[in-house]
Order: sequence, then C-alpha cells, then structure tokens
Amino acid sequence: MLSRMLNSEKGMLLPVAMILLFFCTSYLLSTVMSYESHFRTYNSLESAYVRATINKIQEIENSTE
Repeated sequence: MLSRMLNSEKGMLLPVAMILLFFCTSYLLSTVMSYESHFRTYNSLESAYVRATINKIQEIENSTE
C-alpha cells in the first residue's frame, strides 16, 4: 500500500511542477508587461511636457521682442 502511494505521488510531481511553472511565468510576464506599459506612458508624458515647455519659452521670447 505504501509503495503504491509513493508511486502515485511521484507521478503527480511533474504535472504539479509544470502548472506551478506556468503560473509563475504568467505572473512574471504580466508584471513585466505592466511595467513596460507604465514606462511608455511616462516617457510619452515626459516628451509632451518637454514640448509644451519649449513652446512656452518660445511664446515668452516672441512676446518680449
């Protein structure tokens, strides 16, 4: 009886390990994709604010002339 239970548990180890690997990999990929999305958003905002600042400075220069 004990040997039968041990064989059964060994047979379950690989599928359980594969499922755990799948979930860990999925979590890691979703975290990385979320970070990448936030990074692109912040990079776009930075570009927009830099462009707006340049336009404001040019407006001020043009109004003082």
